[in-house]
Amino acid sequence: MTIRKIFFENSQPAKLIVAIKNLNSRPRCFFELRFEESKLLLGRIIIEVYSDVAPKTCANFLAYCLGTNNGLCYKNTPFYKIINGYLCQGGDVTELNGTGSTSIYGTEFECENFNLKHNVPGILSTLYSTDNTANSKFNLTFKKLQVLDNKCAVFGKIISGLSNIYKIDACGTQIGRPKKKIIISNCGLY
Repeated sequence: MTIRKIFFENSQPAKLIVAIKNLNSRPRCFFELRFEESKLLLGRIIIEVYSDVAPKTCANFLAYCLGTNNGLCYKNTPFYKIINGYLCQGGDVTELNGTGSTSIYGTEFECENFNLKHNVPGILSTLYSTDNTANSKFNLTFKKLQVLDNKCAVFGKIISGLSNIYKIDACGTQIGRPKKKIIISNCGLY
């Protein structure tokens, strides 16, 4: 069964988790990036998600890449926080500014594990929360960030287009307020 078929035929999260965990290979998705006020494409990143390590988190993330959770999708959402030289945050599919969130399991869900590390640039992880929960929002790192280990659960990595995250980084500030708004102009399975 293809990953696309899994998502469009299984609307129940529990079935998605089982199906994703049993895949023969790790799913891949893409983000196309652009400045909000421009039609010019900045680039594309391809992300491999670790469905064998964090199937629940990956099912949630992929649902928003495909728009299968009540039509909510990462498409046309901004990186609302860009901390120069550190990381960017995106995935607010409800408020588009970092204050909203949701998940295919309700508002949030418990992180599965903290086994993987932020050991290279381009790591995809959950946001930090004091109660070890996750939702639709995510981090993409610009460098190795051991400070996030055991705080933010790693569930994927950029495998192509890593140079494009540095275009995001160039729009960041030390306090995280972007100099220019960069959006995910398109996304889906790769």
